[in-house]
Amino acid sequence: GHSTISGGCGEALKLWTGNDHFGEKVTMVAGALTEPDNLGDTVVLEFPTFTETAEMAGISRVMGGYHIQADNVAGLQLGRDVAHEVWNFYQKHLGN
Repeated sequence: GHSTISGGCGEALKLWTGNDHFGEKVTMVAGALTEPDNLGDTVVLEFPTFTETAEMAGISRVMGGYHIQADNVAGLQLGRDVAHEVWNFYQKHLGN
């Protein structure tokens, strides 16, 4: 599910760019999208690397109660493994 896609995309971006750096951040007000009459604190989400961004996406599913951590960890790894297989296929058939 989400962890598999996140792990795969994060790994694919790391392989494509040649490094893990992402360096993005988002500033939001808690509740702004769901409870505009009951706003919370300002929250800054930092995404330093593709790997950490994928891990954050996966852990959000655990924290939301949709998955257990073991599923998150396995999904992230499965996605990374698939990304490596696709990357190797690409390099062999279409790459340099």
